[in-house]
Amino acid sequence: MKNKLLTLASLLAVFNLNAIEIGPTGSGAELSGFVVLDHVNDNGAGDSAFMTTEVELNFDWSTGPVAFSLDYNVFGDDRTGTVGESDMEEAVLTYTIN
Repeated sequence: MKNKLLTLASLLAVFNLNAIEIGPTGSGAELSGFVVLDHVNDNGAGDSAFMTTEVELNFDWSTGPVAFSLDYNVFGDDRTGTVGESDMEEAVLTYTIN
């Protein structure tokens, strides 16, 4: 699952997409996110590489007065490039009263 999230977020970053609408047009569901790439230079061994250190996926949904937002983070190890811990950063449910 984490590898799929990393792949999806990487595609968002590579194609510079701000948000992807999920479902039919006007459904109110969007997926966005970003990837943090760090340059790691090991002077002792002479190795240099880019490592994925953070991936964030944001899911937003709204219909009428109800809106929902979910932010999910996946952190990588900056030395090995492997997937480390992951957590739900924020989940917000709102209702607008007119």
